[in-house]
Amino acid sequence: MEGSTSTQEAQILTIKQVAAYLQVTERTVYRLAAANGIPAFKVGGSWRFRRSDLDQWIAGNIGRASTTNGSVSNVVAPPFYSGAKTKQVQNIPVIDGSALQDGSK
Repeated sequence: MEGSTSTQEAQILTIKQVAAYLQVTERTVYRLAAANGIPAFKVGGSWRFRRSDLDQWIAGNIGRASTTNGSVSNVVAPPFYSGAKTKQVQNIPVIDGSALQDGSK
């Protein structure tokens, strides 16, 4: 065992373990993995996850949605898995509706 690699960094997790770690359903983890929305790899047809990759992924996704005057701006949608095809949507602007209050359309 190498001295520079800790046990946690080298830890490989299953879908069930990742679901518990992220506090989501196993189906959510599977969908994220299949849509390349979460760092994962397959071993013999089964998804596996390196814990250190997940920790980096979490750190990179913290604070993506920022608030201004109580409204959310620059929301980054997670990858969406729709079956046969996948599509990733990013940077969806959010309109708070105040522009429509003056009666204009």
